[in-house]
Amino acid sequence: MENYVKQHCFDNENVSRYYLSPYVYIVQTDEGLYVGREDDEREFCFYEEVDVYIQLFHKLSEGMTEGEIYRYLEEYFSEKSNEILSLLIGGGIVE
Repeated sequence: MENYVKQHCFDNENVSRYYLSPYVYIVQTDEGLYVGREDDEREFCFYEEVDVYIQLFHKLSEGMTEGEIYRYLEEYFSEKSNEILSLLIGGGIVE
């Protein structure tokens, strides 16, 4: 992965979209997918459905609306989708 911060320029087309924070790092290991912020001590590990999270993070790097994120999570995690979305936003993974 490159060592740079990706910034987003907002306009009328993308102002309502959520993006993967430019301060996030993602590391895949045999245990799971570790996601954290470089600017603080927060780190989360996803042990299940790693491929689903990887695909979600790729989509978030391009920007998604809250509805698109929720629908994606509903498809794979149904009853846990609200909890996961809150974790991603509250944990600073998604801005």
